[in-house]
Amino acid sequence: MILFEVTRFGEVDSTNEHIKRLMAQGAPEGTVVIAETQTGGYGRRGHVWSSPQGGLYLSALLRPGVYQVIDQADLMAKLPTLSLACGIAVRRTAVGFLAPRVAQDVKLKWPNDVVVQTEAAYRKLSGISLEGTAEGLCLGIGINVVPPSSSKAGKEVYLAELTCSGECPSVEKVSDALLTELGAIYNTWLDQPFLHFLSEYNEHNVMSGRRVSIQAGQGTIEGEFLHIDE
Repeated sequence: MILFEVTRFGEVDSTNEHIKRLMAQGAPEGTVVIAETQTGGYGRRGHVWSSPQGGLYLSALLRPGVYQVIDQADLMAKLPTLSLACGIAVRRTAVGFLAPRVAQDVKLKWPNDVVVQTEAAYRKLSGISLEGTAEGLCLGIGINVVPPSSSKAGKEVYLAELTCSGECPSVEKVSDALLTELGAIYNTWLDQPFLHFLSEYNEHNVMSGRRVSIQAGQGTIEGEFLHIDE
C-alpha cells in the first residue's frame, strides 16, 4: 500500500521538476510536492499550465513494480492506463465536494483531462500528466479550485464556482481528499487489470458520440469516439 509523504511550498518552478530532482536523488515512492503557485508549470506534452494562487498543483513520485511483485511485461502493458485511472481519482475527488445535480456533469476527457460539461461545450477543471524517467514516474495533477482575482470567463472552470454540497472547498481540503482517492485507485490499479475501472470510465466519458480526428503519422483518421476498451 502506498503511503504519501507531503511537502508544501509557497512557490516552486514546477512541482513536476521538483519531484524529478528528488527522484534522481533516490526519494521513495509516495513523495509528494504541493505548491501554492508555480513559475514554470506545465501539463501533458509540456503545455504551459497557468499556476496562479487558488489552484492545486501537486506532483507525486511513483515506482510501480519496485515495491510490488508484478510481472514486468504485464506492468509495461498496463502502464499507459495509469493516467486514465488517475483521472478517475480526480473526478471522484471533485464530485465529493459537489451537489449531485452538478456532480453528474463532471466528466472524463480522454486522455488526461477532467472537465465540466455544459449545454454548449465543456470547460476544463483538471489536467493530468505522467512522465517516466529511469528512476520512476512523475504524476502531475493540476485542479482549478478557487478562481484567482484576475480570472476571466474562459475555457476553465473552478470547483468553488460550482454548487457545493456544503462549505466551498479549500485547496488544502481538495489535496487531502485527492491523496485519499489517489492512494486507493493506485493500489487497486497495481492489483487489477484496467478492466476493473472500465465501466466507471466509460460512464463519465465526455467524448462518447463525438466526431474526432486523429493525427496518425502523415495522415488523419476521422471517426466517432465510441468508448474505451480493455
